[in-house]
Amino acid sequence: MPNQRILLADNDPEFLNTCAEFLVSAGYKVVKAPDLEGARRVLEESWVHLAILDLRLINDEDEKDMSGLVLASESTSPVPKIMLTKYQTWEAVRESLGPVIRDTPPAAGFVAKQEGLEELLRCVRRTFTKRIHFNWNLAIKWNETHPLSFSHLASLIQPSLQGDRLADRAGELKDLFRRLFYEKSQITIERLLWQRGGRVALTVFTFAPDKPFESFVVVCGPSAHINDDIERYRKYAPTALETTSTATLCVLENKAETTHFAAYTLAGIPLESIQTLAEFYRTNPERKSLQAVAASLQATFVAWHKNQRVPPEHEATESRLYREKISLEELGQTGFEERINTLQGEAAAHGLALDLAGERLKLQLVGGQTLSYQNPLSYLFGPTLDNTASVACVITPGTLTTNSILVVPGDRAWLTDFSDVGPAPICWSFVALEAAIRFGLVESDDLLQLHEMERRLTEADKLGQLDTRDVDKPIRLALQSIELVRRAASELAGRDARSYHMGLLFQAASRVATFQPGVRRTRREVVAALHVLLAASMICERVLKASQDDTATDPVGIRIDVVNQIVLVEDKQIHPTPTEFKILVYFYEHAGQLCSRKNVFEHVWDETYDRTNSDHNSRLDANINRLRQKLEPDNSAPRYLFVERGVGYRLFTEPKK
Repeated sequence: MPNQRILLADNDPEFLNTCAEFLVSAGYKVVKAPDLEGARRVLEESWVHLAILDLRLINDEDEKDMSGLVLASESTSPVPKIMLTKYQTWEAVRESLGPVIRDTPPAAGFVAKQEGLEELLRCVRRTFTKRIHFNWNLAIKWNETHPLSFSHLASLIQPSLQGDRLADRAGELKDLFRRLFYEKSQITIERLLWQRGGRVALTVFTFAPDKPFESFVVVCGPSAHINDDIERYRKYAPTALETTSTATLCVLENKAETTHFAAYTLAGIPLESIQTLAEFYRTNPERKSLQAVAASLQATFVAWHKNQRVPPEHEATESRLYREKISLEELGQTGFEERINTLQGEAAAHGLALDLAGERLKLQLVGGQTLSYQNPLSYLFGPTLDNTASVACVITPGTLTTNSILVVPGDRAWLTDFSDVGPAPICWSFVALEAAIRFGLVESDDLLQLHEMERRLTEADKLGQLDTRDVDKPIRLALQSIELVRRAASELAGRDARSYHMGLLFQAASRVATFQPGVRRTRREVVAALHVLLAASMICERVLKASQDDTATDPVGIRIDVVNQIVLVEDKQIHPTPTEFKILVYFYEHAGQLCSRKNVFEHVWDETYDRTNSDHNSRLDANINRLRQKLEPDNSAPRYLFVERGVGYRLFTEPKK
C-alpha cells in the first residue's frame, strides 16, 4: 500500500491513540493532533491526503461546539475532511454535508463513534477511492543526464526548507505529479528549464498503455502563485482565432493541487527538438536563424497584444509602472544602495574602482581608463523621469528570460512563464527580451568591449538601426540579435526610442537589485554586474537627454507620441481614426522617403495589394484623403503630405513651402 497520510484530530487522548493505532494497522500513516490549534497547524504546514476531525475539538460537553466543522469549512486546504463525533445529531449531519464551500462540501463524510472503527475505516477507504485521485502506481523516472529529485525541486520552490520539512514537501511534490498525471502509467522528468519567484518549469514525457507518448512543460510552485498565474492566463491569453500563421501558443491543459503546491501543464510544444533561447543563441549564430525566431516572437507578442491599447490596472506614470513591474519599490533606495556598495567592494578586489559619489558614476578599469556617466540612483527612485501624460498599455505575456523562451532551431519560439501576464507599457515585452540578450548572453569579461557595445546601443538614433561593424563576434552577435528585437518593437511602438530606453533602464536596475550582499563572486560575475550598472548609467543619461530635447522641441511641424497615440500638427492635436493613425505612423517612420501605394496598403491592411482592385484603391484613397484634410492647415497648399501621382506618397515632418 502507498504511504497514504491521514490527519487524525480529537481532544480525547484515549480515543485519539486507539484510533491512530487502528488506522496504522490498516496500512495508513497517521499524524495526530490533540486539539483545534494542532489540527489547524497540520492543515496549514504539513502534508496529508485526508483529515479526520472530531466535531467538538474544544469542549466535548458544549453542545454548541462545532469547532471541527468550522475548521473544515474555513480551511483553504484541498484535503477532504471526515467529521467524527459521539454526539450524532441530524442537524450536525445536515450542517456537515449540506453547504458547499469552494465547490465541495466542508466534509466528505460523517461517522458516529458509536458505529465503531470498522465503519470509520470503510468511510476512509470510500473517500480515498472517490475523492482522493492520486495515481499510486505511477512510475516516475528521472533523466540521468540532468539528474533531479523532488527534494531538490522543493528546495528551489521554498529555499528555507530544511530537515523533516524538506522531506515532507518533497513527498508532497511527488503526490502532486501523481495527481497531475493520474491517467498515465509512467512519466520521465527530463530537465529543469527555469526557476523564478518560487516556481519551477520542467519538461516531462508521459506514457500510457496502448497510446503514443506525450510531452509537456510542467510549471509548479506554491498554490496561491500557480492559481494566480492560471487565472491571469485564462483571462488574457489570445485564442487561436487571434493568432497568425507565425505566432506560437502553447495550451494550458491540466491542473492539479495538493496542500501547499499546484501545477499545470503546457502542451503543444515539440519538446523532443526544443532548445531554450540561451542554448539556441549559442549554437545557432546565423542571422537567418535569428530572424526566424525574432519573427515568431514578434507574431506571438502581437497575438497577445491583440493590436489593442488598454489602460493600466491603476493610474500611474510610465516610470512608476516600470518600477512596479520589476518590484523595485519593494527593495527601496536604501536596499539598492546596499547592493551597489557591495559591488564596489567586489570590484576593488579585482582591481576595478567604482565610484558613485555625486551626480556621476565613474568606473576605473585595470589599465587606468575611466568611464564616467550619469549616476542613475536618484532618478530610479525620484520623480524626474515621471511623465504626466497618460500611459497606454498592451496585454503582455508575462516574464521573458532566455530560459523561459523555448525555440525549435531555425523555426519558432514558445513562451512558458506566465507569472506576470497582464497590462504593461507597450514596449515591455521587447525591452525584456533585449535585456535578456544584452545582460545574459554576451560572453565577454572585457569591460571596454562591453562599453563599446553599450555605446552603440544607447547612441542609436532610432530603433532598429545599429552599427554592427568592427566588433568582436560575441558583441556583433548581440548587436545583430538586438537589432532584430528593436525592429520588431518599432513595428508596434514606432521609432521614438525614449519610452523604449526607459524600459531598458528599469530592466538594468532589476538586475542590479539581484546582486545579493554577502555572496562572493568570480571576476567574470563581478564584470557582468558592473556591465549592467554601467549600462544603467549610460541609458539613464540617454533618457534624461531625450527628455530635455522633448522639452526644447519647436512646436512647428508634425509630432507623434506613438505610445499614447497623440498627434500634434503645429502644436494642435488632431484625431485620426485607427486606420488613419496606422497610415500616418508608417509615413512618420519613413519621413522624407517615397512610400509606394503597395507598401502602405500591405502594411496597414495586411493583404496583398492588387492595383487593379477597385476596393483596394478606394480604401487607400479614402483614408489618405481624410488624413490629408486633418494634417494640412490649407488643403489647397499642402505642406506635409505630398502625393506623387501613380507612385506613392511622401511625408515631411517639417513644413515644406
